[in-house]
Amino acid sequence: MSAKRENTGVKKGSTDSIDSRHGDVDGLQVTLNDLDEVIDAHSSVLEALERSVTLKDTESLLKTLSSARRLRKEMKKSVTSLSHNFSIMPESQVKEQVKGILGYLYLVGLSEEMELLAKAAELMGKLDPVEERKVREDMKAVKEIRDPLAQISF
Repeated sequence: MSAKRENTGVKKGSTDSIDSRHGDVDGLQVTLNDLDEVIDAHSSVLEALERSVTLKDTESLLKTLSSARRLRKEMKKSVTSLSHNFSIMPESQVKEQVKGILGYLYLVGLSEEMELLAKAAELMGKLDPVEERKVREDMKAVKEIRDPLAQISF
């Protein structure tokens, strides 16, 4: 199930950001390289989540869910800023990179995470209702990140 994501076109070490060089977006300073790194980490977490669910390894699953929660906080901050300001970004190569990154998250990364979290909730429901409830809360958190992206035309 884990689809390895394609390169978003952001070069490592790139200093491109959405700032006055690309049009002032209310002073928004989002480094695409940083978001790209968060997405790389997200891909790794999804692989670990898939392994844990497939093997029904609840100990590993709990650790992976904890990592996913920390990463999700970073992702939410960046994605929320980008999605709220996407419509006022000037047309440019940077906007196309942002569109590609957000498109990947919406269509692949966060969709896959929702599927894996549903399986994790089912597994945890058989063992620990408290942990199942936490996983259901994780699903709501992913939905909160994903929903604003639906407004962007990919």
